[in-house]
Amino acid sequence: MQKILSILLLAGMLCPLSVAAQEIEWGSEERKFPQGAFFVDLFGESLTYSINYDQRFFRKSGGLGAKVGVGYFGIGSNSSGVKIVTIPITVNYLAGKRGNYFEMGLGMNIHNANWGFVNGKNKSAFSTVGTVNLGYRRQPADGGFLFRGYLSPLFQPGGSGFFWPLWVGISFGYAF
Repeated sequence: MQKILSILLLAGMLCPLSVAAQEIEWGSEERKFPQGAFFVDLFGESLTYSINYDQRFFRKSGGLGAKVGVGYFGIGSNSSGVKIVTIPITVNYLAGKRGNYFEMGLGMNIHNANWGFVNGKNKSAFSTVGTVNLGYRRQPADGGFLFRGYLSPLFQPGGSGFFWPLWVGISFGYAF
């Protein structure tokens, strides 16, 4: 059931994505509002780092949007190391104006971990962790440098009941 929900959430977020920025009238001049952004996220939803793409769903820089990314963490050798691939997926809402936004988001992080031991047996595990984002986003209305700083509680409903309330993230990137 959890895998089906994960696939449906991912498919639902990727379908409405469009890459081109939309033009709208602002007073007497036309302005382009950034619809997409690429950024590197440190800590936060992906635990270590991730490279992400964020897309607004409507013709304004604030409002509803989504982000998807990929992260990797590896330590040690193939036979005795740990490798973790993460895929953070979030639906978010930006409230604010003039490039200063309060960001609220709800999502999940898909983890695939592989680790080996001295005897050469490799083990792997697949899991998902829920995320909540509450923070500040600086994204200029005409595009450019993007900055995010946020609190991101992590949780895993179900059997483990894992909850980590004080986890933070910081992001740097470019909006277009």
